[in-house]
Amino acid sequence: MKKYFKVTFQHSEYVYCTNLAHAETAEDVEREYSKYPWRSVKEAQPWDVEEAKMKGMPIIEVEAAPAEDPEAVTMAPAEDAQVWDENGETVTPDTDTEEEEEEKTVEKIKVVYEKKEGRTYTETWRSEKPEEVYERLAHCLIAKKLNNCGWIRSIKRVPLYNGFDRITVTHDNGGRDVYTVASH
Repeated sequence: MKKYFKVTFQHSEYVYCTNLAHAETAEDVEREYSKYPWRSVKEAQPWDVEEAKMKGMPIIEVEAAPAEDPEAVTMAPAEDAQVWDENGETVTPDTDTEEEEEEKTVEKIKVVYEKKEGRTYTETWRSEKPEEVYERLAHCLIAKKLNNCGWIRSIKRVPLYNGFDRITVTHDNGGRDVYTVASH
């Protein structure tokens, strides 16, 4: 049966990260995070799992190590190995270009305007155009920084642990803008 493990690891010289891993054994988690120079794997407490879900932290699914068959021999292709199709022509591996990666990122950038009705918020307007999202966010941040705007009550930033931040701008009329933008 799979259990949750709390993994703390050194991402770079001064950056340490914590994730939750869902795996059968701590050895599987150690194997998954073996590329990091320092790591600590402990069984997670129930409150660790609840906190991670509440904060939107990543929960990594780790597969068990395959059982080794002593008779099976696998050959890993060299990095510069070429692959040919049935016509004998060289085939290049299908990799994403920078533009395709940017398009994937752009799809997640958005702003949603929500109006408070009772105790809940209902979405009244949405935009996923990056230019419009960043323009509106910059307008709000500059207005708040200049301290001459009365229509912004607060600005709150929450990291989503997936390379994005959620920034909530609360208005004095009960509405709010919820921005999902790439972390920089």
